[in-house]
Amino acid sequence: MNKPIEPPSVYDVLIIPLLILKAKVLSFFSTLSTKMILQKTEKKYVPLRI
Repeated sequence: MNKPIEPPSVYDVLIIPLLILKAKVLSFFSTLSTKMILQKTEKKYVPLRI
């Protein structure tokens, strides 16, 4: 039996969006963490400025 060419294409169709989604989620969490760190530092340094 000849193996069909479909499984690799199906694999690519499933995996590539997952990789893109993973990259978006990682970038979102990195920006979120930097925002949280900035907010924490602002809360620490705001009383010193006033």
